[in-house]
Amino acid sequence: MFLVLQILEERGGRISDNELLLEIKRRGEDISRSELNKILMTLEVYGLIYVESVSLKEKIIERIEEERRYLSVGED
Repeated sequence: MFLVLQILEERGGRISDNELLLEIKRRGEDISRSELNKILMTLEVYGLIYVESVSLKEKIIERIEEERRYLSVGED
């Protein structure tokens, strides 16, 4: 999970899932698209990223800045 956040930070906080997967593999990590989707889902649940589908085969991942984080149920 940390690597995904690190890559997002290096890329200005925004990247496509295809580019992210290629960058992770370029750094020597063996990861499947399914594993990446699980990581992205976890990070989204924690309020660290936002994932938007732009087509059937592409998503845009955006890091949520601390001041824009969403409150969990019961935190408001």
